[in-house]
Amino acid sequence: ICWNFCTVSEIHEAVPYAAAGNNSQYEKLIHGSYDTEYKYFSVRAVKLFGKFRLRQDGLILKSDFLKSLRHLPTGYVKKEYIAILQNYGTHYYTKGSVGGKYEFIYVYKESDLKASGLSDFEQRKCLENEARFELLGADVSIVNARCSNMGKSRTLFTNAAKRSFSFVSGGDPAITASLTINSGKEQFAKWTKSISTNPAILNYKISPISELVGSSVSHGNEKKANLERALLQYLEKYNPSSCTELVCHNGAMQVVNQAKHCLCVCTKGWHGSKCDQSK
Repeated sequence: ICWNFCTVSEIHEAVPYAAAGNNSQYEKLIHGSYDTEYKYFSVRAVKLFGKFRLRQDGLILKSDFLKSLRHLPTGYVKKEYIAILQNYGTHYYTKGSVGGKYEFIYVYKESDLKASGLSDFEQRKCLENEARFELLGADVSIVNARCSNMGKSRTLFTNAAKRSFSFVSGGDPAITASLTINSGKEQFAKWTKSISTNPAILNYKISPISELVGSSVSHGNEKKANLERALLQYLEKYNPSSCTELVCHNGAMQVVNQAKHCLCVCTKGWHGSKCDQSK
């Protein structure tokens, strides 16, 4: 069992969070990056229990999946092949780690941070110390009194955040839903204990589902090629190149949210819906 706790970093851009796409939390985070008045911090802890790797051959497929593959037409019928991807997914895990990940994004007003007189290093240290104390009960000394001298709360540095986003993977969903830094060490301990019975897959590698079409499927080569073709067509609606009406500037990354909305993810120093305004 390995703990990586507690990593605190400033987020200069929302690019690492854009890939998930279909989560409204990510979209809110991206939209928030358009505003020049805020600063983002990430508090992260990862607990790993082990690693896994799938064998490269002789995999036993679920009977319903195998039956669906066998019933596919040899010729390419887009509707039927797309249905396989919609019902069973586009990819499968080939290797990875299992465990739990705790991450909270805290959003602060730049004006509040400047008024506190805290340096960038001190701001990160305030969050780190509070996380260790509140979640682990660690004996840490928050030596800088200005950590609790922000905004109107005059309590924890985290309480001065204007908003926060949670990204917690693994553990009991009922516990995860209520988990914050202020939950306390007992609630955090319950979550970490529940990871062993409900772990998440972390740091993984994947392969396209077409790789699972083996010799037990008649006309396997043709069906594998058809699935690969269907996958390209299926993923096309998530391709940022379809965002012809939205032009992103200054190295911004285009993303497609829920295959419907095109967004610009700004790089450091830029903001605005098209990332064309300097911070």
